[in-house]
Amino acid sequence: MLSKRVREGIGWAAVLASIALIGAVDLLTGPRVSLALFYAIPIALGAWYLGPHAALFTSAAAGLGLYFGDMAFRADALSFAYLWNTSVRLVFLIAIGQFTIRIRSDRERLHALLQHETIARIATVEQLRHRDRLALVGQVASGIAHEIGTPLSVIVGRARLITETDSTIEEGRQHAARIIEQSERVATTIRQLLDFARRRGPQREATNVYDLARRTVELLRPLASKKNIALTVQPSDVRAVAPVDSTQIEQAMGNLIMNAVQAIRDQGEVRVSVQTEHLSTSTSVDRAAGEYVVLRVEDNGTGIASEHLSRIFEPFFTTQRAGEGTGLGLSITNEIITDHGGFIEVESEPWKGSRFAVYLPKGAPV
Repeated sequence: MLSKRVREGIGWAAVLASIALIGAVDLLTGPRVSLALFYAIPIALGAWYLGPHAALFTSAAAGLGLYFGDMAFRADALSFAYLWNTSVRLVFLIAIGQFTIRIRSDRERLHALLQHETIARIATVEQLRHRDRLALVGQVASGIAHEIGTPLSVIVGRARLITETDSTIEEGRQHAARIIEQSERVATTIRQLLDFARRRGPQREATNVYDLARRTVELLRPLASKKNIALTVQPSDVRAVAPVDSTQIEQAMGNLIMNAVQAIRDQGEVRVSVQTEHLSTSTSVDRAAGEYVVLRVEDNGTGIASEHLSRIFEPFFTTQRAGEGTGLGLSITNEIITDHGGFIEVESEPWKGSRFAVYLPKGAPV
């Protein structure tokens, strides 16, 4: 790689050489207005790549070249009228250089502003995703309270049995083993909840989406059971591995499952399945041909009206009752899947349930 000073030297040499070449052709063929316009090319290039000093210097060099070239052919080159004409041409050439510098400066300013806005947008999106995740954690926590409460009751009961005076050593060991078992159960549940709520940057790696789906279902099952809703994962032995950020995909799954649970008014069923599918042809820009891991979430809830289907991924749009959602869940889910190079297909009919199919490319970059 050449140093910055060497690159600048080469640039200066190229610009001055091009001005000298144009001037030589101009001198040999006789001054022509049409040829004089070619001086604008090295001036613009010098201003763009070498900066304002180069623009001013090359403009002056071109102007002097035009003037001395004309002196060789015109007897009145020293007259006031011709000196005025030369000055106008020099100002015109300088203006070209300065105009080029202004364009370059505006371009750099716009580029910096675009970078700033992009960084701000990414930060805002991450904040929205985290808030959506915490809202989902809040909903899950109410269901997990029962999961934690049951083993805590067992722990307290066994501890009281140990303190009884007529308890034997063998019985004490059995009670202690049961206490350890239930304590580990509580610790595991809390760890799952903390892992689900943890905020971190994108970390894509080859992940078994089926295992991820099972973990998410286990975390959300207590909340579904509390509403008399069966939440199941269909068994699968396919190799459903894709390069994804497991935390983000877990959040997307959680949003889809929670929407399905909330769409069921009394009791019903939510089914989750993971398969692989090959798309032989590209149906649109965002649906390229290739191998995909497909996650499906189906429910027998109230469904979505046809006039609302086209808007369900819009931020803050929701068909749920007041207090049941912010309208951000599906929007954030769609953004997460799109960031992974995938897409979501939706089928729904009023009072016949909904079917969401999430397509994650198996060949997406890690």
